[in-house]
Amino acid sequence: MNKRETWLDIAKGIGILSVVISHGGNPVAHQYLFWFHMPLFFIISGYLFRRLDTYDAFIQWTKKRTIQLLVPYVSFGLAISLFLFFTDLSMTKLIENIQNLAYGGQVLRSFFAVFWFITCLYLTQILFALMQLVTKNMYIHLGILTVFYYAAHVIGYSPKLENVDIPWNADVALLAIVYYAFGYYGKGFLNALVRHKQTLLISVLLATAAIALQWNHVIHFELDMKLNKYSSMGLNVLIPLIFSLLVFTVSYQFSLLEKKVWEYLGTASLTIMYLHIPLNKYLQDVLGDYNLLVYTLVGVLIPLALHYAILVNFDFTKKAFLGVFRKKTYQQRRKVAS
Repeated sequence: MNKRETWLDIAKGIGILSVVISHGGNPVAHQYLFWFHMPLFFIISGYLFRRLDTYDAFIQWTKKRTIQLLVPYVSFGLAISLFLFFTDLSMTKLIENIQNLAYGGQVLRSFFAVFWFITCLYLTQILFALMQLVTKNMYIHLGILTVFYYAAHVIGYSPKLENVDIPWNADVALLAIVYYAFGYYGKGFLNALVRHKQTLLISVLLATAAIALQWNHVIHFELDMKLNKYSSMGLNVLIPLIFSLLVFTVSYQFSLLEKKVWEYLGTASLTIMYLHIPLNKYLQDVLGDYNLLVYTLVGVLIPLALHYAILVNFDFTKKAFLGVFRKKTYQQRRKVAS
């Protein structure tokens, strides 16, 4: 794996740890980590996007993304729904959970609270790929993205629209695609920028300044993408980009080391995302509330163990929970046929 891929995996590791900590019940951690942890993942996804030049390529790519994102979405969703069914034997609740999974978005709460991200990412990727396919004119792209960004804030600022449950959080894709675009269009600049230690210093200073301004009530910034809570049209881009740049620069410096802890977290980020809330909610229902450190350890270590001990080691679990459907090689097909 080259350095670029390594630091991206490390960035995903830092990002998913931020997601877990932000859900652990600490209001300060929740406030500041929500500033950037979801935009970070959309930026990374955009960075990894490769332009599709034909409709055939788009169709094949869409099929691949459907398998990679929606198959695990269904599998984890059904697994958690069945687990909950066996704890209370409520057929009504089972049907309700499955219906909510199909609808997606803001109706997904409690054990399924983070599932919104997957369908929103899926829609964002398809929307961005279509925009690239329809026209390659950068000025038109900028115009479309500006309209999307403005529309997202119209929804977020409208009391009548803010809490409307849109299927799959499709409305949030209007904002997410802007972060995605920053990752895609800025990949060359970003890849060069993260290599300089001066970038680390500048991003630390800017992030610290943003926190200080918020702490002293100079700014009042809030970002919760799932719930359409956008407090400032300018800061909704600026602050997530500052913190994402900080994460990327730190990740690149970590990639120069031999230790791969963060890389392991990043590779298992979706497994951790799906399971950290269900595991903690179940254990807290049984054991009672516990502190943020325990919440984080449970939310990271148990999914990490399941990912590397089970999910990656069996063909069925790789397909169902990781969306990995690799075509057999010629030698493998001959072996099956013989």
